[in-house]
Amino acid sequence: MKGINLARSLIMLPWIVPSVAIAICMRWMLLPRIGIINEFLLFAKIIQKPVHFLGNSSTAMPFLILLNSWKFMPFGTLLILAALQSIPESVFEAAAVDGARSFQQFRYITFPLLGSMIWFVGFLAFAWNFNTFDLIWLTTQGGPGNATQTLPVLIYRTAFKVFRLGEASAISVFIVFLLLIIGVLYLKLLAPKGD
Repeated sequence: MKGINLARSLIMLPWIVPSVAIAICMRWMLLPRIGIINEFLLFAKIIQKPVHFLGNSSTAMPFLILLNSWKFMPFGTLLILAALQSIPESVFEAAAVDGARSFQQFRYITFPLLGSMIWFVGFLAFAWNFNTFDLIWLTTQGGPGNATQTLPVLIYRTAFKVFRLGEASAISVFIVFLLLIIGVLYLKLLAPKGD
């Protein structure tokens, strides 16, 4: 395709930009008085008064999930694109000769051949989001209250704020075993089996 290299570069941008820069920009953009997102929503008459998105316990976690997913998306996209490019063109040509339309080709050829990669990317996204620390700490530090406190944030607070290193180590080991069990169950029971 024409311009595919430029498209790949633009797709990789959220993944390449450092988390510190993303977190600081998002904190500024989500400010209630001077943030551009509030200004846009007020201008579009979607909201009546400024909302403190990161200071509200009901909106802070959804915005952090959205931000972290946006940062992970390029990596998953490239993995799926690589798997898509590995499918031989002859398979699609044979399906076209047999009379398969484009939707049927996607349903019976493309999607099944991408199934294992989609499941693998899904597990990587889960593990990535489960272990996110930097974006949460740099935007909300686990607040307001404990609304955005995840296990990595709890480990950091336990180890370096109240200096209970043994307890923080125990939580870390618990996370390792939990992710290991979830990973084995995910890949053994849920992932599609190879042909």
